[in-house]
Amino acid sequence: YDFALQAHGQQTRKTGELYTQHPLHTAYILAQMKADLPTIAAGLMHDVPEDTDTTLADIQQQFGSEIASLVEGITKLSKIRYTGVERYRESLRKMFLAMTDDLRVILIKFADRLHNLRTLEGVDPKKRLRIAKETLEIYAPIAGLLGIWRLKWQMEDICFKYLYPEEYKKLEYKYEIEKKVELNQYIQKVRNIVSKKLVEAKIEYSIEGRFKHLYSIWQKMTTKDRKFDEIYDVFALRVIVPTVADCYNVLGIIHTLWKPNYNRFKDYIAVPKPNGYRSLHTTVFGPEGKATEFQIRTPEMNLES
Repeated sequence: YDFALQAHGQQTRKTGELYTQHPLHTAYILAQMKADLPTIAAGLMHDVPEDTDTTLADIQQQFGSEIASLVEGITKLSKIRYTGVERYRESLRKMFLAMTDDLRVILIKFADRLHNLRTLEGVDPKKRLRIAKETLEIYAPIAGLLGIWRLKWQMEDICFKYLYPEEYKKLEYKYEIEKKVELNQYIQKVRNIVSKKLVEAKIEYSIEGRFKHLYSIWQKMTTKDRKFDEIYDVFALRVIVPTVADCYNVLGIIHTLWKPNYNRFKDYIAVPKPNGYRSLHTTVFGPEGKATEFQIRTPEMNLES
């Protein structure tokens, strides 16, 4: 951090803040992803060779070849220029080629991009739309392929806000203002019923209610031509239990409580997704017949997602 601070000096961003706030936030996002120390260090210095007089050789001399290699990878990746959807496949190929050297380079690039998205209000409108479009068409799909869901959802929702502002505002109002209070009450009701059964079965557990993200809901509304009230999987309950055997026991308990929709059952523990994602997914007709999605997994599976 001190090295980056000295290198960037008094440089400022379009938002007016000191430039070093950007690599600091990039490194913080990487730390939240539980990246290793060389990756976090490279995140702090990822813009140094490109934007300052300090060279890659200076980084290598002070921090060693591993960190210097990661910074070099980011510098090369930043030279890929987006020129619209017709170049999508080429850009995708270049990014995957970069990943073959070291996947951590892509993680730094994603963290860098997420913080840039969070500060888009400081960028001129034309560039803002270009960055949002590029992210939605290239970065978010790759994050999905790699199973980095938290970054994917955050990037998509911010891009949605800038690319489709009217649709975003309408959906945000419907979801955040009209629906969330009602859904929270329902989630608590279901949680209480399931908790009682899990205590009786002597299974350790935690249950989280999670809401689907606005962009994914909007996608379902547009691709399936449905109104907001017709999208039933806008939330899910995530049940976290100690072992794989417990996962299947919980599934049995939930299916005993409520009739499952077998078209909505997925066993990603027995057959993980290509990106390694593991979990049991089931949708049941819960209290009042309301479709209710459960995701059942171990703490390890939850961390990996």
